[in-house]
Amino acid sequence: MKVSVIIPAYNAENFLAGTIDSALTQETDFPFEVVVLDDGSSDGTRDVMDSYGGRIRSIKQSNQGVSAARNNAIRAARGEYIALLDSDDYWKPGKLQAQVDLFESRPDENIGIVDTFTEIINHKGKVIEVLDRVKRGQAFKQLLAGNAINQPSSIMFPKRVFEDVGGFDSEVDGVEDYDFCLRVSHSYAIYTLEKIYCAWVHHEENTTRNFERQHAQSLKLRRKIRRMYPDDVDEAMYRRMVARSEAYFIPWFFRGGRYGRVLSMTARMLRNNPASIRHKSMLFAGLALLGPVGKRIHKAVGRDTRG
Repeated sequence: MKVSVIIPAYNAENFLAGTIDSALTQETDFPFEVVVLDDGSSDGTRDVMDSYGGRIRSIKQSNQGVSAARNNAIRAARGEYIALLDSDDYWKPGKLQAQVDLFESRPDENIGIVDTFTEIINHKGKVIEVLDRVKRGQAFKQLLAGNAINQPSSIMFPKRVFEDVGGFDSEVDGVEDYDFCLRVSHSYAIYTLEKIYCAWVHHEENTTRNFERQHAQSLKLRRKIRRMYPDDVDEAMYRRMVARSEAYFIPWFFRGGRYGRVLSMTARMLRNNPASIRHKSMLFAGLALLGPVGKRIHKAVGRDTRG
């Protein structure tokens, strides 16, 4: 078996069929399997899985979180390569073939991950952003500066790499993908296919939308990174990493109506890195001073399309 597609699913009945279909319809010149793991769902996720019969491999476990779900499914996988796919994302045709072709065209480069460009789609079906961060080989310092991976659903890696770095860490669920990719990049090369093969759909049921927990886990991960790589992360870099985390989450807290938190996070961002005053998140800080009026202004000028 060349590739195992790994789909962890938790209460995903509304989106799972489209996700599975986008994997099953991939055209390749090699065999692949689709492994779907139900992480203790309480909705109709299992019924969706059962409707595919033997076209997928189904695994069920009690709810343990996304890291444990991915780890358990990958351990059960038969493929040489692992391709992640979240249960509400989908792929465009040609993804699996293009990634395997890249791996096998560079056998001497010790490649750990290949990702692809990813489009972000809002609940109305509109493309609101394209993640097009390019990696061309050694990417550890690039990832230290921020998560340069174009969505977990875009990545493929050899199963042996997963085994080497120790899989996904449930202690940092929510940012476990960044943590995993950073650890891989410390020992392996990372490449990007510069074409959109993945779609990431924003909707109210996204795990990513739980911004409060995501923010806390992001800061926890920065502390972990500092402990793991003391020779690479000095005090100044650590403070810049904290500032970048605050800058990333400020818009999420603004959209969630947490205007006081936006202001306190902005202050922390500037304390850790005064140069952040030029960051686009400062726009949200200014609007947060106006409270709900600021949010209405933001929507009125057409800048908030994530909805």
